[in-house]
Amino acid sequence: MEPLGLVFKSEGKNKGRYSHRGELMLVHRCLNCGQISYNRLAADDDPRVVWQLYERSLSLPPQGSLPPDRPLAGPDDKQEVNNQLFGKQ
Repeated sequence: MEPLGLVFKSEGKNKGRYSHRGELMLVHRCLNCGQISYNRLAADDDPRVVWQLYERSLSLPPQGSLPPDRPLAGPDDKQEVNNQLFGKQ
């Protein structure tokens, strides 16, 4: 599995839909078949490594293989990603 970036999963009445707010989730792509999977962050995930993945994902070309309702977190999401990984400052 290759990590691609992060998405936000909405909660509450929009549960199951992805937006630009909500719980951060990792996006991976299978190197063999190309299947995309979404996984919750784990308590032992290093927030600095997740942040580096987010920053790396900003330079990727648009992810045509991702559903349009599940976009990767982009530059406009920087503050929210930072808040969720490191707490509000």
